[in-house]
Amino acid sequence: MSALTAVPFFLFLIIFIAFFSKLVGAGVPALLMGFSRRESLAISTAMTARGAVELIIADIALRAGLFSHPNPLPPIIENMFSIIVIVAIVTTIAVPVVLRLIIPKAHATSGKPI
Repeated sequence: MSALTAVPFFLFLIIFIAFFSKLVGAGVPALLMGFSRRESLAISTAMTARGAVELIIADIALRAGLFSHPNPLPPIIENMFSIIVIVAIVTTIAVPVVLRLIIPKAHATSGKPI
């Protein structure tokens, strides 16, 4: 069974938390450092892409057997590795798309501040 069908609400909640946590964790400090709202949003969005590190940690956890306890497995634990992989893919693919919406093309090519 796939994480998309077994625990879709949990999957979308984790994706939301992945984006929101970077918005708070990187965007708010950027605002406090004097960046504009748009720049802070761009910084927090860029920080959202987390594919490589997340996949390495998930692989270590999988090899250590952390996704196979307790027995019987609750659906969330059973699908946790898939959830982590899906979140890594979604955040990695979404970042350039969202950044394109945040940073207008004229600013991106002219080198002028946002």
